[in-house]
Formats: sequence, C-alpha cells, structure tokens
Amino acid sequence: MKKSTKLTIIISIGVIILISIIGIAYAYFTTSGNQGVSNTFTSGCLNIALTNESASIKLTSAYPVSDIEGLEGTSYDFTITNNCSTATNYQINLESLKQAANTLGADYIKVSISSDTVDNVISTLSSNTSLTPTLEGSYASHNLYTGTIAGNASKTYHLKLWIDYDATVAEAANKTYTSKINVIANPETEVIDTAEATFALTDKTLTATLTNNVTSATYCTSTGNICTPNTSATLTNNTYTIDMQGNENKQMVCTRLNGNSKTICSDPMSISNPTAAEVILAGKDIQTRSDFSTTLTE
Repeated sequence: MKKSTKLTIIISIGVIILISIIGIAYAYFTTSGNQGVSNTFTSGCLNIALTNESASIKLTSAYPVSDIEGLEGTSYDFTITNNCSTATNYQINLESLKQAANTLGADYIKVSISSDTVDNVISTLSSNTSLTPTLEGSYASHNLYTGTIAGNASKTYHLKLWIDYDATVAEAANKTYTSKINVIANPETEVIDTAEATFALTDKTLTATLTNNVTSATYCTSTGNICTPNTSATLTNNTYTIDMQGNENKQMVCTRLNGNSKTICSDPMSISNPTAAEVILAGKDIQTRSDFSTTLTE
C-alpha cells in the first residue's frame, strides 16, 4: 500500500513579539521584533515566502485599553507570497514562548488581525483554537486565521495586540509574554470561517461589503469594547448599510456572518451630526455669484 505524504511548510517570522508589563501597576506594554531577511521554504510544488515585515511594534507606558483604543495602535505587517502556480491553504498561528511564573495569561491578551479583504477580526487570544505547538520553546499555539492563497499571489496581514481592558492589576501587572507568528502552508488545512467583511463610511451611512458566500449577518455598534452582534441585517447584493446615530468621536460596528463565532469590526470612526445650516440647506439648489458690483442709474 502506498503511503500518503502530507506536505507541510512552516514559516516562522523571525520576529519575537514581546509583551512586557513592568512596574507596580501597568507601567509598560511592549511588543517588539525585527526580521532581517525573508524566509523561503520549498517542498514539492509548494513554495511560500514571508516578506515585507514592518518595523517593530513599540508601545511604552501603556495600560489596559478598550478595543477601540487597541485598534488605533501600531500594527505589525507581514506578507505571505505563494511562488508556485498552484493554490494552497494556510494557517496563521501565534505561538507562546518562554513560559514562566510571571507569564501574562492568554485570557488577558487581545488580538486583531486584518487584511485587504477582511477588517479587524478581534478576539481574546485564549478564545482561538488551540493547536499543538511546533516551534522550539513554545508552550502553546493559537490559530488566528486560516485561508487560501492562489498561485503566484501575495497577501498582506496586519497584526495588533493590546492588554484586555478588563484585566486587573493582579492579573496583568509585572507580567511578561513572548510569542512568534507562525505561518503553516498545507493543502490539507481546513479553511474555516471563510466569510469576510470590510466597512466603508460615507457621511453617516456605513456600508458593509461581504463575500458572496454570506447568507445572513447580524451587527452591533460600540463606543468602547467589542460588542455582541444581535441585530439582523438586510442583505442586498452582498452588502448591507447602517445609518449611524449620535455624535460620538469614536464608534465601531461589529458583525457576525452566517451565525459563526468570528466577529469582524470596523476601524474606529468619527460620526458627526450636521449643523443647523447643513440641515436647512440639505437638498437645496444653491447658486453663487462671483461679481458683486452694481451700477446706479438715474
């Protein structure tokens, strides 16, 4: 009997994401890393390169923040490139390293990952699927995202980390956390939660653009932390719209598609109410005059 062979490519960003909370209370929250050269691994017809890593994330004198504030932080960017002509599936995992007595728990780390086709997928690190660690020195691995990349194609992701707003001094002060992003390419990887959404705001109307496999959607709005989508949306041509209310400086809309557990949120938005003059003049045909000179005739 011929044994089947599984082709698996593991690409580990040479960037250690380090979170350090130092001091009596929440003194420092630091995420840092740097990749000197790109990684390229080849196996059979699979050839995946990890390129275009951004500069290190450095957040100093930070403390637990709301999800909206977390989304305004600096992202760590990396590009996955498929140098083969055939498509492959892949996983983006965050592997936790250097476990110690003062390691910050995964329950208190918020994660957001986004790309050009999906806005912020926000979650607590511990809520992501737990996998068997593959990197040396790793004690835990959490799957942040799965997808498919076409042959000779590239896709850039943006990763953000922050301390959960609800973390207490006892839970997060004087703690450290070290991790690496680990990309695994394997045609046999099961791609889950394939529905995606992006958001765009025009005046006070928010449009959610969805992938064509979305059959139902719910949404909610928030001015702080991620909310639970519980209002049904009316889908039209793979989109739905929301008339934003209020005059909050920062709001975000979160959505859940096809009833799955993945929650996708917009970037923080500034919503402003129209002035009284704008309300009065709305829809009016306004004519202007450039020459204000007059002639007096007896």
